[in-house]
This record gives sequence, structure tokens and C-alpha cells, in this order.
Amino acid sequence: MNFFKLPYSKEAFSGHLSKESFDYHYEKHHKAYFDKMVDKLDSLGWKDLSIEDVIVKSYSNDDFLFNNAAQYWNHCFFWNSISPEKNEVSSSFKAQVEKDFGSLESFLKEFKAAASSLFGSGWAWIVFNKKADKLEILKTSNAANPLVMEGVVPICVVDVWEHAYYIDYRNDRVSYLDQVLSVLNWKFMSENYDSIKNNNGKAC
Repeated sequence: MNFFKLPYSKEAFSGHLSKESFDYHYEKHHKAYFDKMVDKLDSLGWKDLSIEDVIVKSYSNDDFLFNNAAQYWNHCFFWNSISPEKNEVSSSFKAQVEKDFGSLESFLKEFKAAASSLFGSGWAWIVFNKKADKLEILKTSNAANPLVMEGVVPICVVDVWEHAYYIDYRNDRVSYLDQVLSVLNWKFMSENYDSIKNNNGKAC
């Protein structure tokens, strides 16, 4: 298993997220989760498992492995959930957003409210609830993610651990969210949505 490679340079989000932020968030925090996970996988003989299988298999019986594997995966998904290039939402995903939230603007307002109100450290997710056939906003604490939740599939995530924004915004989570939500990767979200509707799943 190789460490996730960013799909853009660390300087790509100038004005939103600094290179220094990526130096710490990606190079140190994200890499540390990966290294701890790999060491544990080697000791268990699980190194050939997919990251998704590791997360599900370790959930509820190995907190150390689950926390590091899930945090590694969550970060991969987050890096793909933002883009330095403006891209368009697909017509199918836009229609679903408007059906469930009224408009793209209302969707972003609710997403920001959820992310800003999460107590402590964690993640704000857009997921598709397959049973309800609708998009939903979820908040998870620490390393928890939708992979261990029945019936929901992740579309997008925003990191709201303090290490995600302290370099650039100190303790001002709301200002960080304003910037991150302005660079959401609508193409990635649209592809995830279309994949789900076509009965496939998309990971990081």
C-alpha cells in the first residue's frame, strides 16, 4: 500500500490554504496515520487487504488500527473533495441537491452550519442514503466515517479537526470553512453520486 499522492501541488490553493498548512496537514498528520496503520497491518499480516476492508474489519475490535486507518482514508477523501480548479456540478447531482435541499446555496449553508457546529474534532460529510434515496449531511467525531454505517455512501467530506485550519486560521473554523467550501470539487461529488446511482461505490 502506497501513501496517497495529492492530485495537485501544495501551492495550488493560494489564498485558501497555504503550502505551510499542507506541509503539516498532509506531510505530517496524514502521513503519521498512514505509517502507524501500515506498521500495525504488517504485524497482523493484513497488508494485502484493501483500506476499506481494514476499516470495516478493525471497527469495534481494534481502536488503534481503526482510528489510524479511518483517519488515513478520511484524509484521502478530503483531498479529493476539494479542487484548485473550478468545475461544474453535473445536472443529475444538481437535480438531487435541489430536490433534497432546495438549491445549491441552501445545501452549502446547511453543510457549513453542520461543519461549524460539530463539537470537538471530526468530519462533516455529504452522503447518499440509499434506503431513503436522498442526500444527507452527517457529522462524525474523531475518526468515524460512513464506511461503517449501514446504507449510506460518502459523496464529499470536510475536515474539521483543528489541525486542518490552525496554521492558516488559528481557531477560526468558520473562516476556514468559508474558504474550503468555495473550492469544493463538484466534479468529484458528481462522479460519486453517479457511481452510487449506477450501483457502484467510489473510494478515495
